Amino acid sequence: MLYRQVYMLAALLFGYLLLETSVLAAPKDDPLGLGVPEMTVVRVRSTKPGCEPLCPEWISAQGTIIPNSVKKFDQALKKLGKLKLPVVLQSPGGDIAAAIAIGKMIRNHQLDVGIGVTIFSGCAPSDKSCRLPPNQKNIYRGIARDETAYCYSACPLILAGGLTRIAGPATLVGVHQPISKETQRILKYEIRYRIVHGKKHILSKKLIGETVGKTRTHTGIDRRIRAMLVPYLTTMGISQQLLVEMDKAPPTSINVPGIVKDDELGLTTNRFTLLALIGNSNCSPPKQAENCVALPK
Repeated sequence: MLYRQVYMLAALLFGYLLLETSVLAAPKDDPLGLGVPEMTVVRVRSTKPGCEPLCPEWISAQGTIIPNSVKKFDQALKKLGKLKLPVVLQSPGGDIAAAIAIGKMIRNHQLDVGIGVTIFSGCAPSDKSCRLPPNQKNIYRGIARDETAYCYSACPLILAGGLTRIAGPATLVGVHQPISKETQRILKYEIRYRIVHGKKHILSKKLIGETVGKTRTHTGIDRRIRAMLVPYLTTMGISQQLLVEMDKAPPTSINVPGIVKDDELGLTTNRFTLLALIGNSNCSPPKQAENCVALPK
C-alpha cells in the first residue's frame, strides 16, 4: 500500500553582517541598504602617462560585499589564468562569510592586496550602458589612489587574505561589532512511502510550502561568529586582538585602530603606499613586477 504523509519542519537560518542594514528598503543595486552598490570585480590597466607599452594592471574590487561577490571574484581570477595581479580594494563592508571566502581565494592565488579606489577612464563597470571597445579585451582603464580610500567592517577580512597587505597613511581601515540575524522558516513537505515488512521505505519527498517566521537580531561576536573568525584569522596570520578591536565599536559606528595598530594586528605587512603595487616604477628594468603587462601586438 502507498502512504502519503505531510509534515512541517522548522529550520533556523543564520546570516552574518558587519553593518546594520535595512534590507527590505534596499534597491536592487544596493542589496544590503548600505548606500553603496554591490561590489564590482574587474581587471584594470593603468593609464598613467609613461608606462606603455608595459603597464601595471590590477583587480579592482569596489562596493558592498554580498554572497554573489564570491562568484565575481572566482570568475575574475579564473580569467587571469597564471597571471597574478594585486587587488585594489575599497568597501564599506557587508557579509562576513563572503568576505572570508574571498580572502581565502586571494591567499590561495598568492595575491597582494592594497586599500585604494580605482578611478576609471571612460567606461566604468558601474555604468550599465558601458561597452568596452573590443581591442581592450574586457580590461578597463584607469588609475588608482589610496588617499581617502577606506576598508570598513567585513572589508579587513578580505585585506587579511593578501600576501602583501598595504593600507597607506592616507587610508582608513576600521571594524566594529557584527550583527547576526536568525530567521525561522517553516517548511512543509509531502512524503510518499511504502511499508514493507513493517519498515518505512521513502519513495519521494517534495517541498510543498514554506513560511518565513520572525527574525531575531543579535549584536556582538557570538559563538558561531567566533567559530568562523578565529580559525580564519589564525590561518592568515592576523592577531586575535582584532576581535577585541571589533568589540570596541557598536554596529552604527567604526573603530579605526590606526597605522601602528594595523601593523600590530598583522592587517598590514609594511607601511608602503599603493604605488608599491601599481606604480609605473614597478615596470622599469631591470626587475619588473608580475603585474606589468605588455600590450598585445
